[in-house]
Amino acid sequence: MRNTTVTREQQKIEALIDRIERLNLELAELAFDPDLNLNTKIGAMTLDRTSEIDSDQAKYLCIRISGFVEVSLREICKDYIRTHIAAGSPMEHYINHQWSATKRGKSANREMILSLLLEFDKNWADDFKRNKFPKNSNGHLALNTVMEQRNKIAHGEDSNITFADLKAYFSKIVQVIEEFEKQFKP
Repeated sequence: MRNTTVTREQQKIEALIDRIERLNLELAELAFDPDLNLNTKIGAMTLDRTSEIDSDQAKYLCIRISGFVEVSLREICKDYIRTHIAAGSPMEHYINHQWSATKRGKSANREMILSLLLEFDKNWADDFKRNKFPKNSNGHLALNTVMEQRNKIAHGEDSNITFADLKAYFSKIVQVIEEFEKQFKP
């Protein structure tokens, strides 16, 4: 069974992608609306404004996708801890504290995910690394690209990420998260 928080967060990103696509379609339709005068069309659809909107949409989506990854990893691990360690035990408290102290602020790239799995079970990490998340796989490249772009955006650097790229990357990232979750349910 899929973690409900992960499912809910995935649905939020999918809804955001749908809203962006609808907005872009509406803007394109506006440009060709015969009932609007030329000045209205030009004011609404200048090239600079359209590319600026596209860029802002892509940056926002990039941040949201990176947040989805981080929330998903955290929730999957916490689910496992809740079901395998007595609630309220010192061990549960210790593990939750370790998670928040060591994982907060770290980019959820391939190396971080493998390190996280290694903390639970070396065989899980080896299997994930070899069979489900090999270096230079589509999932690896998608995840690392999104995280690199997120860091650029967060630190005020230029980002060349596009909405189309992010939409494609998101489906690959969802597959990575699904495979990650399967590691906890052998």
